[in-house]
Amino acid sequence: MKKAVFLVFALSFICTFGLVAEDFAGGSGDENNPYVVETADHLDNVRDHLDDYFEQGADIDLSGYSADAGWEPIGSSGEPFSGVYDGAEYIIENLVIDRDETDYVGLFGCIADAELKNIGIESGDVTGNFYTGALVGSSENSSISQSSSYVEVSGNQEVGGLVGRYLSGSAILDSYAFGSVTGGSKVGGLVGNNEGTIENCYAAGAVEHDPNRIDEWYLYTPGGGEGGEDFGGLAGADTGTVISSYYDEETTGQDDEGKGIGLPTDEMKQEASFTGWDFEETWGIIEDESYPYLEWQDIEEVFYSVYFDEENDLEGVTVEFFHDEGLTDFIAERTTDSDGKFVYAFSDGEYYWEATKDGFDTKDGSFEVDGEDKTVNFTMEVSEEVEVDTVEDLEWALGEEDVETIILADGTYDAFGVDREGVTIKAENEHEATIDLDGGTVSFSEPANNATVSGLTITGDSGGDVIGANQQDLTGVTIENNRFVELENVDNVVFNYDDPIYDWSVIDNEFVGLSGSKPVAINLHEANDSVISGNIIDGKIGEEDYGDDDSRGIQLPNARNTVIEGNIIKNVNTNGIQVASTEAGEKVTVVDNTVENVRDGDWPGAMVLFANDEGTVEVTDNTFRDSQYGVLFNHADANDQTVTDNQLEDNTYGVYIYGGDISLTNNKIVGNDHGAFQEDEFGHVGEIDARENWWGHQTGPHHPEDNEDGLGDEVSDNVDFSDYLESTDIY
Repeated sequence: MKKAVFLVFALSFICTFGLVAEDFAGGSGDENNPYVVETADHLDNVRDHLDDYFEQGADIDLSGYSADAGWEPIGSSGEPFSGVYDGAEYIIENLVIDRDETDYVGLFGCIADAELKNIGIESGDVTGNFYTGALVGSSENSSISQSSSYVEVSGNQEVGGLVGRYLSGSAILDSYAFGSVTGGSKVGGLVGNNEGTIENCYAAGAVEHDPNRIDEWYLYTPGGGEGGEDFGGLAGADTGTVISSYYDEETTGQDDEGKGIGLPTDEMKQEASFTGWDFEETWGIIEDESYPYLEWQDIEEVFYSVYFDEENDLEGVTVEFFHDEGLTDFIAERTTDSDGKFVYAFSDGEYYWEATKDGFDTKDGSFEVDGEDKTVNFTMEVSEEVEVDTVEDLEWALGEEDVETIILADGTYDAFGVDREGVTIKAENEHEATIDLDGGTVSFSEPANNATVSGLTITGDSGGDVIGANQQDLTGVTIENNRFVELENVDNVVFNYDDPIYDWSVIDNEFVGLSGSKPVAINLHEANDSVISGNIIDGKIGEEDYGDDDSRGIQLPNARNTVIEGNIIKNVNTNGIQVASTEAGEKVTVVDNTVENVRDGDWPGAMVLFANDEGTVEVTDNTFRDSQYGVLFNHADANDQTVTDNQLEDNTYGVYIYGGDISLTNNKIVGNDHGAFQEDEFGHVGEIDARENWWGHQTGPHHPEDNEDGLGDEVSDNVDFSDYLESTDIY
């Protein structure tokens, strides 16, 4: 019986010993033989040996622990880490923690009576709730030395770049933190809440509020926000003593007293400024080039030069550097030499760079510093697509030949001209970018073929014409989805004069109010192979019933093979749609439009045809209603004009012809005071072919002699209404 017990015990001992050995690369976990940590799994196993000794033996990549909530912090408030971990100057990279409802968050969640040293966290993103830091969430009676982090950290309260909460009995020596730190309260670049000792440390990441400085450290945090007593560059909240501490009053924008001595940027880069600091063993500095750095960082005085060639403007250029895919340290602070180069200082190693400038493509690359100076030449190239938010930027972008698309941010801009091919100007947010004309015109001039203006709101006093081309032979211009509102002194909104145009598209625009001298919403002379589609034109101004005198919707003189389709036009007082002088062999199609309330002007017709040549105009599937004339045909010399499948309703005259011939077929002509009327205005008496139409009643139209019993709309002489439809089934 004793033998059996002994064998079971021995077997259990052997299995347990083997399991511990597999947890690490070697060692027994005691002071003289620490466990060796070489992989992410080894590091994860530290949590099962919270009071042992560890030494890192290789660089560790934690990307395999980044899914879901990411890395689980080692140690908790109930079971803190109380051992010794020596990073041995190896790095830990890709630390990702996403636990915004969890307290005690960091590589180590909570430590007590512990020692951490020589640990470098090169990259990552850490998010927690209370007590959040890149290395440690909360520390008590512990020491941290020669450790660093290049990590973005965010949390709620007691949030720091390296440590979230640092309680009494704890000390941080010769350490630093980079990366932005954000939080609700007690937020600092190095420590969120410090009750211990901080010595020979610094932080260089942006803090949510104004940075402060404590004990031998400094901070460079451009763009700091609104300050608060529990936000600071080094420690958010601190009950310690401020000794020999400095801050850059220019970059921080601070001038506080009692938390350090403010210095201008140039003095922050001079050894003599740092009274009492040890620049023999603890600190180093590249005179006039860098802020102080710790000697154990082994930074050599090697300069790396980056410059743009003479074809580029340095203004507005930002260059960022990355080290092992993480942000570099402060030593990459830029200066400019006498040749206009941007000069940076780096220690030996491989670095990655990225250059950005508004309106230009991002440039990037890599370089290796190996004991000598380096120079990289590169050229910033204008982006094909740029975003602008000022009048000056818009002018610049219009002048850059390589820019194909200009996106206007919300705001107000001046009228502009387009004089190059293929450029698109559009709003970032539909109709939130406004062009205030102020007497100007949005103009297209050669060689602005295939140019587009889209999504803008255009308003103000045009002093004449709003958007288009004057005496320019242009092809492929697109004007789409714009709003034209509160325009004043308008002759034409969308226009072209004299020279022919080709393949223009005026589509899906909205015109609200037509004010001016005979204002026209769309007036295109000699439009060839063009499309006018989906526009909404409402000429009404304020409480008036119509636009200003002689206001018009769409006007096409001398058009060829052009389509007018799907537009809605109302409240103009002369012409809804006017097509004039179509040449022989050419065709204009007017289809699926709705025109209403066209009255009170000269020739107030919903659809007006002034066709004095041999071309064809097809008017099909439209609705013309509540106007003086539904269709007004005004010329004697034209033929082959067809009006089919339309609804002509509630007009004074459904169809009115001053001479000439016209064909009406399958139309619904109803509710008009006069259904069809022909007048010999030009000495040419033709006949309206008005067979096979619906006149509002099964008895056909009323004619006092030819159909006196007809109860439909009235027709005049010279109207052939035979074979009239006796039902509306075709509709």
